[in-house]
Amino acid sequence: MFLQMDMLLLFVSTWVHSVLSDELILAQIVFRHGDRAPMAGSTSVESENYFFRGKEQLTNKGLQQAHELGLSLRRRYVDSGFLDGRYLPSQVVFRSSSTE
Repeated sequence: MFLQMDMLLLFVSTWVHSVLSDELILAQIVFRHGDRAPMAGSTSVESENYFFRGKEQLTNKGLQQAHELGLSLRRRYVDSGFLDGRYLPSQVVFRSSSTE
């Protein structure tokens, strides 16, 4: 009962703050890598030419997707003034999975 009331109070206070303030204070971004080569598969010449970086590595399309994501994030968070244009560890935290 108390836990439910605490959660309700937290929700209401967060909602009230968001209604009364238009200031962005935190952004969390979760995304996956771009297109990658398969773990295993065809050994044809066409396949080797397309996946030349090796198994599970980004393809040219995956590199392009990552680049476009970076440009989009820069426009949204740096160009808007939310983040400084320089990398400041006090503003940004990166996390990654432990697998490749």
